[in-house]
Amino acid sequence: MRFILFFLPLISISVYSLDIKISKNIWEFTPDGVMGGKSKGSIQFLNTEGFDYISFRGNVNTDGGGFLMFRSEIDKKDLKVFSKISFLARGNDEKYYFHIKSRGQVLPWVRHLKEFKVGKDWKEYVLNIEDFVGYSNSRTFNKSINPKKIKLLGIEAYGRDHEVELDIAKIKIF
Repeated sequence: MRFILFFLPLISISVYSLDIKISKNIWEFTPDGVMGGKSKGSIQFLNTEGFDYISFRGNVNTDGGGFLMFRSEIDKKDLKVFSKISFLARGNDEKYYFHIKSRGQVLPWVRHLKEFKVGKDWKEYVLNIEDFVGYSNSRTFNKSINPKKIKLLGIEAYGRDHEVELDIAKIKIF
């Protein structure tokens, strides 16, 4: 028994994660109206499933814009030990984008995106940070994300006319 207890600390594995709270004082809703667009929507903070989640609803209109988004600023934490983002989502069989913005990406349309498609039932998604694609307007760029410089996380409905029905919960970086 002493042999097992002696080696137990040597084989334990630490898993670091950062839970992102679902709270109205942390998340900000941004429609394309800030840039002259016509998309309309909103977010609500609910707990009807036994856990907190964000309910994202609206209509994306590409006439003069083409996005709806909600996002949260990350305190100036060094996220270099993290490589993945997980969350629960459900919705209306549409594709959406997880959004990451880094310090130094000053222009609002410069960010990294990773597409995910939702169904009507809650499902866990795990996204590798290295799989996010850099976008500036609708053009891609190859610069990868430096996790030490992440400043914003968000969800976008973007790029095509469609109805938005998306619920997001249990966001975690690990």
